[in-house]
Amino acid sequence: MTLPIPDIPDLHGEMWIPFMPTAKGRPRLSKFGGAFTPKKTREAERFIREYVHYHHVIKEPIPYPLAISIRFFFKGEETAYHCKRPDLDNLVKLVADSLGPHITTYLGVRTQSKGILYNDDCQIVSLMADKYVHPIQGIWVRWRTMRYPFTVKHPLEPECQPK
Repeated sequence: MTLPIPDIPDLHGEMWIPFMPTAKGRPRLSKFGGAFTPKKTREAERFIREYVHYHHVIKEPIPYPLAISIRFFFKGEETAYHCKRPDLDNLVKLVADSLGPHITTYLGVRTQSKGILYNDDCQIVSLMADKYVHPIQGIWVRWRTMRYPFTVKHPLEPECQPK
């Protein structure tokens, strides 16, 4: 099946965030039955959001499908893969949530701000992520719009099944 080619501009960029990679924490339950995000996670998300907002030129959230590549660099003497905790999926989740829209609750009133890079993290249709040990710690994010024509073949389509 060939998908229609939408009129999507070729947008791309990259950003360096000088921040020690931190995993997204699990939601916690309060004594009163509500759930809340741990303080360390809230502070990390706020730092990433504010740093990208003030140091990178992204005027409006991108309304198109995106391919994102994220590299996490942990402080260490030699360059190598980082095969320890935190888990890669939790690192990615923190960055993805930081670059999307943000919901805050203050005095019982919920407000939602616009995303920095995209309107919703469901716009991420392709993702690649790596963890490294390196003398300089931080997070490197590259992104581009998915605009190229492509053919999708499902493995269970009749012409793909073995005879």
